[in-house]
Amino acid sequence: MADPDEQVRARIRGGDASAADDLLARDHGVADLLARAAAGTGTDTAGTTGLAWERLLADARTGAVTASLRAALLGRVVTVLIEQGHLDRTELPSRPFFMPPGDRWAGWWLDDHAAWPPGTVLTHGQVLTALRRVPVGLRVLLVLRDAAGLSADETEPVVPRSAAQQAASLDRARATYLAGFSVPDPGEEPAGQPKDQAAAPQDSGADPDGPQAMGLSCQDVFGLVGRWHDGDMPGPERDSYEQHLLFCPPCLAQVGNVRTALIALREAATVMAGDGLHGRLRGLIEAGR
Repeated sequence: MADPDEQVRARIRGGDASAADDLLARDHGVADLLARAAAGTGTDTAGTTGLAWERLLADARTGAVTASLRAALLGRVVTVLIEQGHLDRTELPSRPFFMPPGDRWAGWWLDDHAAWPPGTVLTHGQVLTALRRVPVGLRVLLVLRDAAGLSADETEPVVPRSAAQQAASLDRARATYLAGFSVPDPGEEPAGQPKDQAAAPQDSGADPDGPQAMGLSCQDVFGLVGRWHDGDMPGPERDSYEQHLLFCPPCLAQVGNVRTALIALREAATVMAGDGLHGRLRGLIEAGR
C-alpha cells in the first residue's frame, strides 16, 4: 500500500514551501489540542506546537521521518512538553458513579448516575475540562486515537503499548473522559441521594435478573461503551452488551453520550495556525533547497 505522506515528504525535501501550508491546514488543529490537553496550567502551548513543527520539518527535510507525519508531529509535541517539564502530572479526584465492591449492588449505577439532558451540545471548553480529568498518559492516547484518528501501530511510538494494551487503556480513557462531563464544579453538591442512601439499581430501570446474571454490570458496560460504539466487539460479547442496554435505561443513555463526547473531541481540534508560524515553516523548507 502506497504511503500517503511520501509525496508530502518529497515536496519538503525538494524545498516546496507550500507543503508547510498543506500540513498546517491538515494537522495543526490536533497538535494544538494535544498540547493544550497534555500541558500543565500556564504553559505556552503555542511555543510547544511551534517547536514541534520546526523539529518535524527539519527532520523531514533530511529524510529522517519515515512514519506518518501526523504521528511524528504529535510525538514531538509530547517530547517537547516532557523536555521542558510542562507535561501535566495533576491527578484530579474522580466522582463515584457505581455502587462499591462488597455492596449487594456492586457495579450498578448510584442513583445520581451520569446523565446529560437530551440534545446536549458540548463546548470546546467542556471538552478540555473533561480531558484534563483523565490521567495524562491515557489523555495523550485518547487524543491520538480519537481526535487525531491514528491507528494503534501509528500511536505505539508515542505511547509504547501494544494494540491489545492500547484497546484496554482506550476503554478506560474514554470512560474517564465521558464521566468528566458529569463531575460537578468545585463546591457544587452532586445531584441525587447521598451514597449511603443510594436507591437500589432497579429504581433506575435496571433488572437484577437480566444483564447482571450474564456477568455484565453497569460499570462493565460503561467501561466498554467506546469499543461498542466503534463496532469493535466479538459477536457474543456484543450480544450480551446490547442485552444489558435493553434492561438498563441509564446505560442506554450513555450510548448517545459517548457519540456526542467523541464527536466533540474531534471537533475541538480546529485551531488554525497563525501567519507567523506559516512564515517560519515556509522559511525552514526553503532554506533546504
